[in-house]
Amino acid sequence: MMNSKDNEQLLQSNINQLLVSFKSGNLDITKNLAISITKQFPNHNLSWKVLASIYSKTGQIDEALISIQKSVRISPKDAEAHSNMGLILFKLNDLEKAKRSYKKAIELKADYAEVYNNLGMTLQKLNKLEQAEFNYKKAIELKPNFEAAYNNLGNILKELDKLEEAEVCYEKAIALNSNFVEALYNLGITLLKLGKLVGAESSFKKTIELKPDHFEVYNNLGITLQSLGKLEEAEFNYTKAIELKPKFAVAYNNLGNTMKDLNKLDQAAVYYKKGIELRPDYAEAYNNLGITLQRLDKLNEAEFNYKKAIELNPNYAEAYNNLGNTVNDLGRSTEAEFNYKKAIELKLEYPEAHKNLDTLLRQDKLFKMIQIKKLENEKKKQNLTYGVGLTSDLFISNRNVETELLSSLYKISSTELSKTEGGPLFGIGRTTDYQLFENNFSILDNVKKELINIMEKAVKADIYIMESFFNILKAGAGSIPHTHVSSFDKIKGLIKKKFSLVYYVSVGDQNCINPGFLELYDPDKKILPTNGMIMIFPAGRKHSAVYDGRVDRVMIGVNFYSLI
Repeated sequence: MMNSKDNEQLLQSNINQLLVSFKSGNLDITKNLAISITKQFPNHNLSWKVLASIYSKTGQIDEALISIQKSVRISPKDAEAHSNMGLILFKLNDLEKAKRSYKKAIELKADYAEVYNNLGMTLQKLNKLEQAEFNYKKAIELKPNFEAAYNNLGNILKELDKLEEAEVCYEKAIALNSNFVEALYNLGITLLKLGKLVGAESSFKKTIELKPDHFEVYNNLGITLQSLGKLEEAEFNYTKAIELKPKFAVAYNNLGNTMKDLNKLDQAAVYYKKGIELRPDYAEAYNNLGITLQRLDKLNEAEFNYKKAIELNPNYAEAYNNLGNTVNDLGRSTEAEFNYKKAIELKLEYPEAHKNLDTLLRQDKLFKMIQIKKLENEKKKQNLTYGVGLTSDLFISNRNVETELLSSLYKISSTELSKTEGGPLFGIGRTTDYQLFENNFSILDNVKKELINIMEKAVKADIYIMESFFNILKAGAGSIPHTHVSSFDKIKGLIKKKFSLVYYVSVGDQNCINPGFLELYDPDKKILPTNGMIMIFPAGRKHSAVYDGRVDRVMIGVNFYSLI
């Protein structure tokens, strides 16, 4: 029979073997040793803790919980045991109990940095974000080189939309560990949200170097590259994401977006449909498919997809706006008005929907004015011998440009060309909405009056202004060949009544390879504008321009109709 001293020696020998085996990572041997010790010495705390850890690592979570509970009962003041129980309860998603275990561990050991970090993770999962933020900061205060806590704090700050603070945290985590994959990926996501695209690209590429099978990184790198205009590279990365995860519906949708931007519309439609096949409730893919089909002039199919997007997401303002465009193109203006108003109801600050609604109402007003004018002429029995339109294919005039006009245009709210969707403009520059003459600058009132006189002289009739706008072009900017004819003009038979005016407020710097010729087609004509030049031509006449000067080119544009 063994005496007390012999028992102690046996226990110590077994514990030494257990610790050596545990450190070596041999889980099977360690588990068998721990079970053996708990049977011989059931009140020995360490063996139960080790056994709980082994069960947890091998996925036997229920057994792990039983073992750690025994450890806590044996040593209720063991902070590590309470911490370990918190970890196991967290894995079991028993978050409230996990929280209590972590708090008990902190009560027993106030400087326990790891527990503050784990408590933060638990509170984050309970959506108690401010409390989680406090605990992550406490963990870092206690352990300034705690890279995981910096990463976790960054995640909380990102969720709280404190993106600049999140960026700092991720960078600190990476400074502590340059190969911290999760922090590099999270930094990339944050920089992408902040619009710091070059930095996001770098973070995502570094993440891929460290973890080449990270399919989500390829997808987000694709988004970044697409935003940078690197469409072929974006296509490659979306394709790689799909290769790694063949059922990645989001990547198919994003690949469709890239094909749409590359004007490969048939391919875009294929990818959107694949995304929908993989995820039948994918409202965004239905909306994007609708846009693509609309551009392919498949209006009825586009309408179906927008309605499906709205069915899946009744608060989808963009889908309502796009549906409005489609039914308007189909000649159903009443439905279009309803959909634009619904889009604005769902998203009050929605410039495009406001613009579309305003254009629709202007179109209705225009058509009524044309009908009234027609009746007036019939009643007066006027014999209009001069017809409608320009006496030649192009009308050219001139107007002096006030210094005040140029400075006023720069004060008006405008949008970067890169953020415009589907228009003819490209490159670096700015453009405004289509209600320029409604801005509160007295100088614009004078410009409007004088331009109206010039337009009426050009077409020899009263006119109605549909759109007025300005463009500012920097080096490399311009417009692809395009017309200003809308589906409304085609439906209502107004193509021959519509005209476009361009007024050059400043032609900029013309001492360059592409000084900004206005190129008109059918018949072809190439004109180098001068300051103050005004040109009017049929809205259905295709035209384009490319400008490379070092000084801004500024122009006012007007689309208008003859009322005769």
